[in-house]
Amino acid sequence: MNLEEKLATINEPKISKIKIGSAKTISDFWSKFIEPNLLPEKVVSEWWKLLKRYVDDKGIVLAIRAFRGRSKSAREKIKDDELRGGFYTITGSTYNYFYTDNYFTAYFYKMAMDGFCPTYSEFKKMMVSRKFPARFGQSSEPERKRAAFIIDGTDPGISTAGYKISHIFDVGSGIWDGEKYLDMAKVCEKFFRRGKYKDWTLHNDSYGDFYARDLGVKPEAEKLIKAIFLRMTCPLNYVLTPKKDLHTTEVKVEKNDIGECRQLQQYAMFKFHEKYGKLYTDYLKEIGLGKDPVFSKASENFVVGIKYGPSKIAGEKKTKTEKKQKLSKAKVQKNAVDHNKVQNRIAGWATRTDSKVHKILKAFFAVCRNGKALVRDVEQKCSNVHIQNFGGSLASLKTDAGNSYGKVFEQSGDYIKICEEARAIIEEYRDCFS
Repeated sequence: MNLEEKLATINEPKISKIKIGSAKTISDFWSKFIEPNLLPEKVVSEWWKLLKRYVDDKGIVLAIRAFRGRSKSAREKIKDDELRGGFYTITGSTYNYFYTDNYFTAYFYKMAMDGFCPTYSEFKKMMVSRKFPARFGQSSEPERKRAAFIIDGTDPGISTAGYKISHIFDVGSGIWDGEKYLDMAKVCEKFFRRGKYKDWTLHNDSYGDFYARDLGVKPEAEKLIKAIFLRMTCPLNYVLTPKKDLHTTEVKVEKNDIGECRQLQQYAMFKFHEKYGKLYTDYLKEIGLGKDPVFSKASENFVVGIKYGPSKIAGEKKTKTEKKQKLSKAKVQKNAVDHNKVQNRIAGWATRTDSKVHKILKAFFAVCRNGKALVRDVEQKCSNVHIQNFGGSLASLKTDAGNSYGKVFEQSGDYIKICEEARAIIEEYRDCFS
């Protein structure tokens, strides 16, 4: 399996959901919950070698975790045209970069969980060609129109299983610039500013059309962005913890989240050094710490009193009423139809010229007359560009239900045409499929 195929099916194999449990101390929690989910040294080593080689290379694309609302409440405070998920900046230096959030991290961690590490050449090509998904989940309409990177990728399913990917060293703070520690806001203000929405204009290269801005960067920014990228992507900076709403603690911890607990992070450093040795110390030298870390197990007996699990929180059973409500909600979600699929995905289809949907839409517009086209003519055009399982793909483009692409076409007899629900948004991007 190559990298593109892996990312398209990143939710397989599915992750087993967390089980009910409890632990008194940090070390107890580590042995019961975290240690069973730790990654093998072999795959961690492969990812570290790949990522280190990548950041030391030239002509690369890096990521900045910024200008995204990370929660529903945070997103509601940000205007749509202030978000920058998947927005691409050309620097004229040895690297370009784009904005993203922790969704990006999930791809790397899930691949490592599955024991998968791509070849260096395919990883670099997917990043440089902007085919590596920057994120998945909710995005704003302005983002969808201007993002050069895929922002509606497949959900790896880590959160669905009840887990959070928790930092050992925060991506958004404690970044040493040679004189002082900066948080992400200061880093961006100094080197990678958000800019105006209108700064992103249509560009073109050998991989196709895309939106980008041209912005020079200071030489001293390179070391910082590489440190940020390695904190975001390398499995050596993360452990799996229960999601915030799936655990409670006896003592107050940072943000009421065990993944943010300082004592856990300190103990994780000690355990990672114990497990990964020189591999870990080599990694820590590259992530902008400013000083040598201290590996101490002093927090192992810190009493946290954690209880976790999907159906019991703080040891209390769900009531029958709650169970019925949950079942009713699940049935509604199962039968729900997402009429926004096409609107959410059209920008990605328009710019990803090698994608199956792009080729089908291009074939349709090439043979349609008076707004409709014979299915066999579209299929013939698609066979010329080597599209497999045309029938299945077309079926997925005629419905909004389930895991379909989204309803683009409706069929009458041997003919298909653009459905009314999608007509306006498809016309907006019509020229991209010429």
